[in-house]
Amino acid sequence: MVERAAEALADRGARVINRRPPGLDEAESVYRALRNLDGLADHKRLWQGREDELTDYVRGWLAESRPEGTLTEFQRLTAIADEIRLRVNRFMAQWPILLMPVASVPAFAPQSDEFTVGRHTLYGVQIESCCRVVTLLRAPTVVVPCGQSDEGLPVGVQVIGRPYHDSQVVAVATELAEYLGPWQGRGAEGIGR
Repeated sequence: MVERAAEALADRGARVINRRPPGLDEAESVYRALRNLDGLADHKRLWQGREDELTDYVRGWLAESRPEGTLTEFQRLTAIADEIRLRVNRFMAQWPILLMPVASVPAFAPQSDEFTVGRHTLYGVQIESCCRVVTLLRAPTVVVPCGQSDEGLPVGVQVIGRPYHDSQVVAVATELAEYLGPWQGRGAEGIGR
């Protein structure tokens, strides 16, 4: 879907390249380590008293997170995160908009916790790594539906901009959405049932 979005923007006159900003490969693991240090307290407050409503996937993800670590470890990780943001922002001075998938697999039934992509098996939180990267970057982002899964669920692309350049992100996302038209999915009847 990212390629489709890039082609749509190129058709509208945008200069598009297929290049990965430096630091993105490290971002997800740093984000995950920082979140594990804080124990996901914000998430735990949301599900408190509603544990029976969680999927096994979410239960496992929350169970993995334990607030362990030292102030020194937190400082080390935040310094790495700052360096990643600096490197990506330098790249984005020349290429101010990034396109990334929302997830590493198409839309899926919520009970799924393992996916095969090519010859690789992805588990749980790995499928959301693209969103975690963007969260670490603290970058403005809009998701635009660009197609659909075999089940008829929307598959989106993240339009990501530089911090404090929200209007550019909205402008590009609007252009993309207008070019692609509204999502015409079949709906999610029967998904997860």
